[in-house]
Amino acid sequence: MPRVSFITSVKICDGYEDFGHRVKLYIEDISRQCRRYGVTYEILISEDINEKNTKFLSDYLAPEFLKDKNITLFQLQQTYYNPYGHNMLEAPNKNLCLKHARGDYVCITSADVLMNNSFYELLARTEEPQLSKNAFYRFLTYAVSVPDNPIETYDSEMIMKHCAHNTTSCCNERLRNPMGISDIASKSGDIMLMDRENWLKIKGFPECGIFYHTDYIVCLVVANNRIPMYGVLDPIKVYEIEQPPSRSAKNGRPNSEPEQWAFAQTFRDKLCCN
Repeated sequence: MPRVSFITSVKICDGYEDFGHRVKLYIEDISRQCRRYGVTYEILISEDINEKNTKFLSDYLAPEFLKDKNITLFQLQQTYYNPYGHNMLEAPNKNLCLKHARGDYVCITSADVLMNNSFYELLARTEEPQLSKNAFYRFLTYAVSVPDNPIETYDSEMIMKHCAHNTTSCCNERLRNPMGISDIASKSGDIMLMDRENWLKIKGFPECGIFYHTDYIVCLVVANNRIPMYGVLDPIKVYEIEQPPSRSAKNGRPNSEPEQWAFAQTFRDKLCCN
């Protein structure tokens, strides 16, 4: 059975303080589900560090929790190009993890998503339909209502039961019948899965100083390389638990998105992201 590398990035800062608990659930659930289905896995997480951090992953992830979960943690000092002043840029952090990934497949996700049982059943399949090399996979993402109790009071099994019974909407319905790259790229930053050789071929995520639309650039470059792209539909679900209404922080200047979108269009003919 092939090995799967799970990669994500995180920054715990103003407005995102609950991400320490979300990352803990992310690790716990991947470990639990991979062991349940016999999937060989590793988890690589890069924590973005600068003066904006209010806490660190070490405040949430005790050594006894990390034991036997096959996880590698990195800290990346924010010295990279960040012209729009975002809290963090995911691309340098995810690329750091990609450099160290050893899996046959690499699943790059946001830090606040959880995948249902059917996702891990797909990873474990040894007969058709199963994962194919030289293919790029996207999945349906579902918004989940905020739990009644603080998220830190849930373990992975409890939070997955909450997700299964409290989905509010599908965030990327256009993936069911995509008419172009934008339909495939919608919410794609939440989860992308492809063989490691092709991730290295396209050189990971674009480290060009933008926060918005880096997922679109990845999808565009994948298409430019004529790597087949597949939308994997129900019963596989990716859950994204909504943020509490008290969150007020914004990631970057609101008026920078159109400028960053225009820059993303410059990758229309490129075969790699960097």
